[in-house]
Amino acid sequence: MDFAHPNKKRHIENSLIHSSNAIELSASSQSNLNLTSYLEDHRTSLPLPSPSASPIHSSAENLGGPSDDTNGPSETALLTQSYPTSQADKFSLLTSLVSNLNNASPEVNALLFQLLQKTDKKALSFLHSTLFKVLKKDLITTLPTEIISNILQNLDHTNLLNCFQVSKKWSNVISHFPELWKNLIFKEKLITTEDDYLEDYELIKNNRPDLSVDKIPQLIYQRRLLIQKRWMNTNYKPKRLIIPEESLDIVTCLQFDKDKIAVGSDANHIIICDTESGKLLKTLRGHNGGVWAMKFYKNTLASGATDRSVRIWDIERGVCTHIFRGHTATVRCLEIIEPRQIGTDDEGNPIIYPEAPLLITGARDNALYVWKLPINDGKNDKVSDVPIDLHASNNPNFVTVLRGHTAAVRAVTGYANIVISGSYDSTARVWDLRTGECKWILKGHTGNIYSCVYDVKRNRCYTGCDDNTLRVWDLNTGETIAILEGHQSLVGLITSSDNVLVSAAADSTVRLWDPDTGQTKKVFRGHRSPITCVASDDYKVLSGSQGMLKLWDVQTGAFVRDLANDVDGAVWQVAFDYRRCVAAMQRDNTTFIDVTDFCPAEDDPWAHPSSLATTN
Repeated sequence: MDFAHPNKKRHIENSLIHSSNAIELSASSQSNLNLTSYLEDHRTSLPLPSPSASPIHSSAENLGGPSDDTNGPSETALLTQSYPTSQADKFSLLTSLVSNLNNASPEVNALLFQLLQKTDKKALSFLHSTLFKVLKKDLITTLPTEIISNILQNLDHTNLLNCFQVSKKWSNVISHFPELWKNLIFKEKLITTEDDYLEDYELIKNNRPDLSVDKIPQLIYQRRLLIQKRWMNTNYKPKRLIIPEESLDIVTCLQFDKDKIAVGSDANHIIICDTESGKLLKTLRGHNGGVWAMKFYKNTLASGATDRSVRIWDIERGVCTHIFRGHTATVRCLEIIEPRQIGTDDEGNPIIYPEAPLLITGARDNALYVWKLPINDGKNDKVSDVPIDLHASNNPNFVTVLRGHTAAVRAVTGYANIVISGSYDSTARVWDLRTGECKWILKGHTGNIYSCVYDVKRNRCYTGCDDNTLRVWDLNTGETIAILEGHQSLVGLITSSDNVLVSAAADSTVRLWDPDTGQTKKVFRGHRSPITCVASDDYKVLSGSQGMLKLWDVQTGAFVRDLANDVDGAVWQVAFDYRRCVAAMQRDNTTFIDVTDFCPAEDDPWAHPSSLATTN
């Protein structure tokens, strides 16, 4: 081929591009283009045109040779008389012949390879780049919606953001799947409950009316992820709020949410503070002994004390509404069981248990009491300031008593219809609240059980004991799955999440375990005295001891930072959510509440775009 003339070159290149449909079927061999081999392999299978049908394949001898037809000039001779001589005429004739061949026929393929053999490298390079563009397939924009969604749901946030930057088409397609970001939020455990997700959704929706609602899930993900990174970034300085409270001494229990912080102590009362400002809201007085157990559900708080009573409080009004009596010794632990789905009936309707929240209390009298939790929702204006004071024998809120332990009940946990209790009698017991019966007695420890955790996902229980071990129990059989050894002293604290089991002991160490295998993943060393409090999730562990409150990275096993550098006394309790750490500790023999905030309002650009934020 002659590419010397520019116009002729463009003519030929355009013809090659327009022939891409015929070329496409041979793309499977273009990665290793061996023309001679291809022709040899297909020589016998390609039905090439006969000389009488195509002047291109006629030999010079046939074109100029004698005719076998005695009645007139042969067909070959007639063709010879009009055979083109110029390159342009030859190309026109070739184009005409090709147009009459079937697309992707063997003849077209054979002709294509013959043409490619006569093509120089420059033209081949151009052809390669053209074919590469033609043969590229856009997976995102050409696949069905369901398949696109399944593909995108398997990507992490980094790859998902990269997809946004590929093209406007990809960006538009991905924008039509806002549920991708919601699924990613739950997959990465940045949010674990639907209520928390809806709370974040409303926060951003109300503060960012400029945003399309389809953009909100992505913004929720971005906000949660960057706040999580702030915890681990020592260059980021969180805001600290100190709440002095001279009336407190030893803090025995602590719980908080976005509105309030509740703190119980051996000083016989409970204080309620505002989470944002630290302002003291209420002081709940009424117990005649130290408060050793406490938990709230919405506006209702339950507490147990050394005076052997259980009290129910209206947090907003700051008054005690009920006094439950029945225990004959210090109430040492309690749990609030919320309604959960435990199955479906024959018609497919969900089975919910319990129908309303239940309160489980455990005491040093070896018994557990089950009560209906009175709900203080603020709707009843006629509620008296004088509490209803009843013994279990005539209390309409009393459900049942669970007996079987032979020593003090030290820990209790539960979910739906299952309650698990740990006792100083060296056993843990698994109870079914629907029947009040003990399903399993978990035997194996040789000392007092101080902690127990229910792993609902795996249907397992973890117990910690002063025999220096943890045990993993199978709640399908009641048998020990594993004995976790390594601690050198009393294992008093256990927490767990989906991927991590955490234990803290009097030997000053915190250990991370694989909940599936029971193998030690990491030992955190750095405390100089027994661990007094611990809290964890899939990303971080917070542990407190005398004069120390430390943050550890679960993913890397590294120490991150000290969250309290100015503490010289005990760190009694610690709790955290996605943005705050709340701890009760002592300095100069005075107890105070320390609130460390990794996303204060003035540093929250995701919810407040006008703020000048540091997004480290």
